[in-house]
Amino acid sequence: MVDGYRSPDTFTRQPGKRVPTLALIGPYAFRFRSLDYGERPHVHVSGHGGSAKFWMQPVEYARSKGYHRAELGRLARLIAERQVEWVAEWERRSSGN
Repeated sequence: MVDGYRSPDTFTRQPGKRVPTLALIGPYAFRFRSLDYGERPHVHVSGHGGSAKFWMQPVEYARSKGYHRAELGRLARLIAERQVEWVAEWERRSSGN
């Protein structure tokens, strides 16, 4: 496991949903929600007392609850470092391949 990375084939169960976990970095979990593939590429973040949704092209937050501005900036940087890989994974999953 590098940098807290967890395989894209690892899922968290939520009632009626498959939630692919992209990575666990520090207190944060970065996930896709399979029902969201009709939207533009984005990632959901949870942990450390908050949750957020970030668009990945370009990387910017869509909404958040419980995170302050500095923490949102840190999360955006973490996502930007993995943007190419995660957008490719989004496209792979949303196309059904």
